[in-house]
Amino acid sequence: MKSAFAIIICFVLFTACSTPRLAVLPFINGDAITDDIANDVGETFAWQLANASAAHRFYEIIPITPKIQNDIRHERAYHSAFDTAKELRADFVMLSFVKALGDKWLFYIVIMDVKTKELIAGDYREFKYLSDIPNFFTSMTRKMMTVSQRNITERKKRYRYIPTLAVDILQTPPSEYITLNDAVVLTQLMANEMANNGKFRVFPRTDVFDAAGVFYGGEGHLAEAANAVYGTKTDTVAAVYVDDLPPADYVLTSKISSLETPPEPPFDLLGEILYIKKNRLVIGNQVTFNRVENAPARVSQLAALLSSLTTIPPPPR
Repeated sequence: MKSAFAIIICFVLFTACSTPRLAVLPFINGDAITDDIANDVGETFAWQLANASAAHRFYEIIPITPKIQNDIRHERAYHSAFDTAKELRADFVMLSFVKALGDKWLFYIVIMDVKTKELIAGDYREFKYLSDIPNFFTSMTRKMMTVSQRNITERKKRYRYIPTLAVDILQTPPSEYITLNDAVVLTQLMANEMANNGKFRVFPRTDVFDAAGVFYGGEGHLAEAANAVYGTKTDTVAAVYVDDLPPADYVLTSKISSLETPPEPPFDLLGEILYIKKNRLVIGNQVTFNRVENAPARVSQLAALLSSLTTIPPPPR
């Protein structure tokens, strides 16, 4: 009897302490430049990221097969990454992107929870040439591992007590200075910063949320928009249904505005966090920028201001 009990205890301890599995994927999405990147370059970058020493301190890295590489190249979407990670029995997935922002190029990486589609950590760097990107791997991987280890550890301790935050797509005025692509990139960077700050469990824009944004046109009820992030059984928009997940507690909405007509610099980047259950404003702030290329640094500042909450109402469970 004692030996059986000891075996059970050992199994529980082993399960609790098992190393999370991380799938590191090649580029799944990007810009015009991504189409010009040879497939083997994207796969080489993924290989280098997977072999960064910092990654092995916290994750068990899962190798990517040629079939999976081919599937990702054809689909190049968030949902294909999650499907791939499930196929590999991964707990988390690391995705990398190359995106244009104005006349600059950004390379950014995110780590997401495969089951919940929660953003765990994110980081980015500006670059001029593709050959610059590998120079960032060591510092980016080190930061991503530090942030993800902290966030995952916190979730294991107090998962039900960390409020959830849906990140809405940045609203932009009709302007020659800012494109829809710029809005998408800045939304992702905002989500990255909010996740890295650790106050909320963050759910950024994904394929599901893109569809929800189009469906609701920014005019839907906050709770409906938040539900669309997770995908409820009754939601006609959502392509994914996640079991046992409550709707978001908060939603972060942001917009770019200008006092000029037509809109031109300087621009204000406004952000606010709303408590969905009470439909009330919790905190809001703004920063200013002149060129969209300078916006990422301002996004980081705004995220820090919005994360300065000293008290957050506990989520109803």
